[in-house]
Amino acid sequence: MSNVLGTWRIIDTEVWSQDDLDLVEPACLRLEADQSGSLRLIAIQADVDYRVTTNRGTTLVEFSFAGNDDGDQISGRGSAILEANELRGKLFIHRGDESAFIARRDQARSSGLLGATHDSKQKRIRSGRRTKTR
Repeated sequence: MSNVLGTWRIIDTEVWSQDDLDLVEPACLRLEADQSGSLRLIAIQADVDYRVTTNRGTTLVEFSFAGNDDGDQISGRGSAILEANELRGKLFIHRGDESAFIARRDQARSSGLLGATHDSKQKRIRSGRRTKTR
């Protein structure tokens, strides 16, 4: 399990551009030793509950998440396999978008959680659609 611990920078998805992913802060999936963590992308900030399994030498991470998307409650699930130094998987937002993703270990951020920034006048992206905040 220690081979998946730390912060994984989400570097590519099939749905969102990197600018969209990093709207509020750098997009990442953080996995802690106690099977908890966090997911940050677009305006989503969520807590993660995950499990790691190994099958024929392949490491699989399966997770669920719950949190908020610019103030609205959000939840979902995902899974990824560890290939070399990347997590390659898929995210499913409950009643929303789904997307394949690629994440690379983020050495600079593996020692601490990222802080959130918020600018209510900035355009936000909610589940892949641009919306203006109030």
